[in-house]
Amino acid sequence: MISLPLVPNVWTSLGSGPLEIRAARGAVCYAISDSRPAPAARGFTLAAGKPKSIQATGQVWALTQSPMGATVLYQPAALKHRLLYSAGTISTPPALPVPAVVTAPAILGFYCVGQTLSCSAGAWTNAPSSFAYQWLRNLTPIAGANAATYVLTSADLGASVTRSTTPGNASGSGASTTAFPTPAISAAPDIVVSLSGSDSAAGTLAAPVATFARAQTLLRAKIAANRNAGYLILFRGGVYFQTIGKTQSYCGVTTALTMTYADTPAAPNRVTVAPYPGEAVTISGGLPVTGWAVDSSTGFWTASLPAIAAGTQPIFNEMWVTNGSSTARSQWTIRPLMTSEYYHIASAQAATGTLTGSPPSYRGETLYASNFGDYGQGNQGTNRFGFNPGEIDPAAHNLASIRIRFERRQLSVVPLASVDGVNNIATLSSHLLFTDDAQVNQPYRVCNAREALSLSVPGEMYLDTVSGVLTYVPRPGDAIGVTTFIAPVVDEIIRFSNAAADGDGSGSLVGNWIFSDINFAHTNSYTLRLGRLESDQGKFTGAVGAIAGVGAANVVFSGGSIRHTGESATAFGPGSKAISFIAGAQYFDLGANGPTVSDELGMNLQWFGGSSAPSTPTAWNDGDGNISSFLPGYNIIDNVVIHDTGINVTNSASIAFGRGGFNSIKKVTMYNAASFGIAFGLDRAPYLTNDTKQTNNYFGYILGYNFGMSGTTGAQDFGIFYLSGQQGSSVESTKTVIEYCWVRDIYASSWPTYDGTNYIARGNNNFKVYVDQVGRGVIVRNSVFSGVGNAFQIKGTLHEWTNNIAVGDYTGLTQSVQHYPMLPYVASPSTSGPASISISESIFDFTPGDSTTLFYANLASYNMPSDNNLFFMRGATISRMSADMSKTQWLAAGRDAHSVFDVDPRLNADFTFAAGNPLPGFIPIDVTVAGAT
Repeated sequence: MISLPLVPNVWTSLGSGPLEIRAARGAVCYAISDSRPAPAARGFTLAAGKPKSIQATGQVWALTQSPMGATVLYQPAALKHRLLYSAGTISTPPALPVPAVVTAPAILGFYCVGQTLSCSAGAWTNAPSSFAYQWLRNLTPIAGANAATYVLTSADLGASVTRSTTPGNASGSGASTTAFPTPAISAAPDIVVSLSGSDSAAGTLAAPVATFARAQTLLRAKIAANRNAGYLILFRGGVYFQTIGKTQSYCGVTTALTMTYADTPAAPNRVTVAPYPGEAVTISGGLPVTGWAVDSSTGFWTASLPAIAAGTQPIFNEMWVTNGSSTARSQWTIRPLMTSEYYHIASAQAATGTLTGSPPSYRGETLYASNFGDYGQGNQGTNRFGFNPGEIDPAAHNLASIRIRFERRQLSVVPLASVDGVNNIATLSSHLLFTDDAQVNQPYRVCNAREALSLSVPGEMYLDTVSGVLTYVPRPGDAIGVTTFIAPVVDEIIRFSNAAADGDGSGSLVGNWIFSDINFAHTNSYTLRLGRLESDQGKFTGAVGAIAGVGAANVVFSGGSIRHTGESATAFGPGSKAISFIAGAQYFDLGANGPTVSDELGMNLQWFGGSSAPSTPTAWNDGDGNISSFLPGYNIIDNVVIHDTGINVTNSASIAFGRGGFNSIKKVTMYNAASFGIAFGLDRAPYLTNDTKQTNNYFGYILGYNFGMSGTTGAQDFGIFYLSGQQGSSVESTKTVIEYCWVRDIYASSWPTYDGTNYIARGNNNFKVYVDQVGRGVIVRNSVFSGVGNAFQIKGTLHEWTNNIAVGDYTGLTQSVQHYPMLPYVASPSTSGPASISISESIFDFTPGDSTTLFYANLASYNMPSDNNLFFMRGATISRMSADMSKTQWLAAGRDAHSVFDVDPRLNADFTFAAGNPLPGFIPIDVTVAGAT
């Protein structure tokens, strides 16, 4: 092993393979070898005396053709353009480096005296073979507390406890990692909730209260007496059903519980909500449905809901049915089925009526609410369309309860007003937002028609909103008295808000809560209940969440789940930051997004104007006229599983984060998504256009697959990583980093739309990495992109694509549109401007679609350096690089001078190489490190 002075954590070695240099993240070094022929550093040929720059990322750089005994010279970044230092003579490889943390362990257990604390396993590099532990009280080591677990004692009362973990292997001990500390340890829970309790009780273990609402009342009294303390709310096992506590005056969103500054302890104290040890707790936004009977004439089941008929319970368009050990979502009728072709509009019709009213606004941005009604917008479309006979029944039961579902751009669900059965013309309850949404051959579906129920489609439901009669088509195995039903009641289970309309207006952020191993479930779909008019791409981040927030901070979801929702799992809106989803939490069967923290001014997240904002707008400025303090940042997603998202609102994301910096998303497994995987940095508010400050964001160790739900949704123009707005600058440390990921199979829909002249295949802009808007400063490295779907689309400048594998079958998409495996769009000012994207040390192995051109763009004038790559097109020889450059012209321009063309990389199923490394300098990628542990 060679010691390299002045550059920490740098070493070189040579075994039977090439010379390797390893450097700590963020270090930059310059290396050269005196061996002949001249070796390559990261694939770049080294000219004599002219070292090449290497951006170190904590991985292996290879200098090929360096024999044993050769001398390696290096130059630290701090000594650039000065003397090259000799590193010594190459020797045998050192042992495996010491372990380093990928995901820190998290404290597990119940924070009361006498209870046992433990930690999750965490994730580590370099195969640790042993661990050493030290428990700490208020960050001071506890004498003798060196076991993996720790029993809390009276000495811990009022203190915060954590554990330090030190990994080790044959090379020695790695750096210690400390888990996030517990809240203050208590002698007993501050408040106990039990299904067998009474709201007139004291809220102790011996005398628990019965509801979360009563627990909140007791909590507020404790916080009012002492804000500088932590509090524990303990739930005994069971399902806790919530009822409506508030209906938002503007948009009609129903909420069970609203947390304000009165529920917020002073940081660093927290309110912790946890289950009693060994018991499972679900907080439900629904209510059970009972009293089922079989309709002998149809075979359907029916139940009567008098509260629906009386108008005291919100209508719903789905419910959850548990048959044995599984739970399935029962939904209203949709025709044609979601897995089949659309209906198509037969004739365009002129609008009727007067466009009245105008949408509300907040600080200059129009709020396009997700409800029906005319907004008087200049681009408004018609409220009528012609349909083909048999598609809409003019004699249908409760005609006004039928919804028409449009998905040309984004999802719009609009109630019917009337149907002309003679001329086959449908009139909607609202004018559409776009003039071209109802042209000839545009696709649509009919939803919530009782006549469409059929025993051939089990699991569907229909709710008669007039009589309150609920009809259900039973599934095989269903049995009355055994099968259970839960219908949603509230749109939001909990809302954290400092808005005046929610009873606060304090000007202080609301939160400092931890939900530890708590499950949330069964919320209503605002979109399906009232209808939805979508305005443009990006507004999906305004979807309602089971847990919502306005001006919220430091809310943690540790373990547990959010599942079976009508809309998103969470929807933290303007002013919210530092929201965490950690420790094996699961988010699934979601109507819209998964974890969402966004400053997008969606319909239920506005500040309600005026004094409801946490302070005056100028107080949000950070001194330079910008509002970085407003931006949602410092959010964490670490070791979670997210799947089956976008069931109701297909333009949804598994994870949706708005603008802001220092966000971290790592160790995530996400699959079965309608469209987006991670949608980040959506830039829609005009007052933030010049100050996005989306820097220092990290996406790592992510496993994602089956986006677009195998082509069964109408989603289009999306990516597994969808980034919008400025992500970083020319300064390396500010850039957004995507690394150590494996994502695969992103599907386009087979359903075409019609632009008035031509059919257009859905999803031809579906990519695994999609940098949109004014993107800049994205680094993608050490990742695998495989299966169906295009690899990446890049707009903007200062991006890097290095040491990646893109491999897949691009013929799997239907419709005759061009599918390019690599770069369908690149935007950069000119050859004299900053680089749009540099592509290096990467392998592209693909079966082409209907084009054998590698890059889809006229790239002759773009500054897009590309070199030391391998390009292999199965069944074809590469002859053309871009629309305006042949391979010969490309090489003549100095691009890919050292790249390998038309050579099979011989990739194994795990993306290792069947025979050697076909690309000098390529660093092997271990896909097993991606995903939740």
